Amino acid sequence: MIEVKAKLRFAHISSKKARLVVRGLRGRSPLAVIEELKLMPQKAASLVALLLNSAVSNARNNFNLDPNKLIIEKIAVDSGPTYKRYWLRSRGQVDLLRKRTSHFIVTLKEQEEKKAESEGPGAESRKRKAEGRAEKQLAARFKKPQAQKQANKQQNVPSTKAPAH
Repeated sequence: MIEVKAKLRFAHISSKKARLVVRGLRGRSPLAVIEELKLMPQKAASLVALLLNSAVSNARNNFNLDPNKLIIEKIAVDSGPTYKRYWLRSRGQVDLLRKRTSHFIVTLKEQEEKKAESEGPGAESRKRKAEGRAEKQLAARFKKPQAQKQANKQQNVPSTKAPAH
């Protein structure tokens, strides 16, 4: 199985902000993810879209892989170096201004052909169990109204006590 990697290093965005965009992209098609990222307003979304475009191009040109069969195996955002600057304050004081950077790493792999559920050991027993569960559920659905009718008949029996006022 061929893995295709792409990196974006020293991006001027904090890793905390970038991780909010990256979360939940693993296991999905990069082409679909790129279309979604184009609609997002965050700065990290455009950076991740550029990175995914690069990874897909690497797969197509360097490894002759079909972009439609690729999935995102791993996508990570690590913190890079922090540039420190000074922010002048009143009465001769300064505050430290931290300009954070991030490193993005994405790994794509070709999607494996999934075996049908009917293949493999124990397939027949799984089918029988599923059919048995379905039959039990159907039987339970039809029994409930009859049980409710009987309960209602028992409740409608007139009581011998006089009603309290």
